[in-house]
Amino acid sequence: MIKFIKQNPTVFYLALLTFALSLCTALQLSNLSSIYRLLGASTSYLPALWLGPPLTGLIIQPLIGQISDDTITRYGKRLPYIVGWSVLAALTSIALPFLSTLFAAVIFTLLMNCSLNGGIEALRALTGDVVNKETECSKAFALQAFFAGIGGALGAGLPYLIYKWSIYSNIKILSIAHTIPLNLKISFILSGIILLSITVLTVLKVQEKPNKHTTLLSKRVKKINLSQRIVKITSDFYFSIKKMPPRFKSICIIHSVSWAGIFIFWLYFTTALAQNFYGLPLHTVVNMNSKHSALFQSATLDSSFYFSIYQYVSIIYSGILYFFSKNHTKNIYTHAVSLLIGSIAIILFPFEKTPFTIECAMVAYGIMWGSIMVLPYAIAIRYIPRRNLGIYLGIFNICITAPQIICGLSLAFIYYYILKENASYLLSFGGFILMVSAGLWIKFIRAQSHKEFSPDKILGLKSISAS
Repeated sequence: MIKFIKQNPTVFYLALLTFALSLCTALQLSNLSSIYRLLGASTSYLPALWLGPPLTGLIIQPLIGQISDDTITRYGKRLPYIVGWSVLAALTSIALPFLSTLFAAVIFTLLMNCSLNGGIEALRALTGDVVNKETECSKAFALQAFFAGIGGALGAGLPYLIYKWSIYSNIKILSIAHTIPLNLKISFILSGIILLSITVLTVLKVQEKPNKHTTLLSKRVKKINLSQRIVKITSDFYFSIKKMPPRFKSICIIHSVSWAGIFIFWLYFTTALAQNFYGLPLHTVVNMNSKHSALFQSATLDSSFYFSIYQYVSIIYSGILYFFSKNHTKNIYTHAVSLLIGSIAIILFPFEKTPFTIECAMVAYGIMWGSIMVLPYAIAIRYIPRRNLGIYLGIFNICITAPQIICGLSLAFIYYYILKENASYLLSFGGFILMVSAGLWIKFIRAQSHKEFSPDKILGLKSISAS
């Protein structure tokens, strides 16, 4: 790993920025449900409120990927977007703890998610630009996943660590109902400061190489007004979708199934923990009762601890993948097995009645998370045309955000009317979805042997298209 970093210093600094972006992302996602509920949202409204992160990702990442493909500046085509979005994400993270209403929290989390998505998309595209060989791409994404795991672990566990520190310092951390606890406020401010500092370091250390096709790109982007620019972006995006390689399209479909299960886990884990271990009633709005609010805040602290466990495991697992993710077919098999391990852990959540069993489940989930942060990108990039790397990585992000939007629109009905607000059962449903995605990856390997490959073969449908 050290040799690879010495040969690719730009990749190292991008991985370091990945650490900071992942810290902010993990902190927000781990506590988003808690923040919304503590500011007055009922459990039934959580899926709709959670539409913000996937909606911003759906729009921002493909847009930034496509625009940056055609951008020409003296600082490069990706770096200006990386720096601009990262600074904005840092500032919104610092400002978020000072909000006191649910509406303001929703607006600021939308802005923060736009910033994080923009920075991450440009960063991944730049990584693909500077690394050419397939094996080196796998190593680069594995290195980023390793740093992302460290950032994610710190982000997920930061509120818990600050709470433990407050016990020794004799500071009151847990707040009254309808307010954000002090440990969360300190966590968001610290994460913003860290991201801002590392962004400055990135500006000083990273110099993007000039684009090889500068002359060609200059002819494409010069002397067009705003309306022409919008038409061009729309038409380019349409033709990119239309000409998408069939194998890449299949990977997008399979990956989207995985993310539906992950979204359910993020959305309802804290609530399931509060119901199973703290006796929180199934039908309650936590900010309306001080006792229920205290129970939910305790579950939020435990959730921070458990989330940090799976992040730590993902660090170790992504490090292992760095050394072993060299064979394309083995990468797919490894990812399928990792998804299967994580899915079983989530399916069994209603039967996990002790802290030890939940810790074991988080270890299994960490294996899956480490894999999903590395291998899908290493697998997908094999089928992406280099000249359109930014837009196709943006499209790849759609298969992450689209299933979350679908779940956000449909889960409220399932949760409230079918499962009677029992969050544990919904987690099991998410685990089953992850298990289905593992099976689809295996089908993808088998379908590759066919000369006329189409995504319909993966889904078991009648073939209607061929490559």
